Amino acid sequence: MSLQGDRGAKGDRGERGQRGEGMSRGTRRAFVALVALALAVAALSVLFTVTYFHREQGAQRQQGEMFERKLCTTLDSLAARQPPPGPPADLSRAYLEWQYGVLAQLGPDVGCAKAARP
Repeated sequence: MSLQGDRGAKGDRGERGQRGEGMSRGTRRAFVALVALALAVAALSVLFTVTYFHREQGAQRQQGEMFERKLCTTLDSLAARQPPPGPPADLSRAYLEWQYGVLAQLGPDVGCAKAARP
């Protein structure tokens, strides 16, 4: 059940109205200035972000290199300690030789420059 009645006859075509004047010169200038300001702020934001992350990556790289030097120095000093002399049949001597072999190989395994000790 429709509440609307029948559609009437189509009317004559209306006249075309005059085109509006648009924005005034001052309004256009203000709009262009605001758009330019927004683009400049966006460009500065991107530039700041790229600079910040580049600086942070450099700091992280330096920290990683410092940690690597300290780790390699520690592993080299551990590998330099020879097990005390003694008969190879002694269980503690065998354990110390095994431990020395593992420590001597750990430095080269993690990428330290010094070669493995025999």
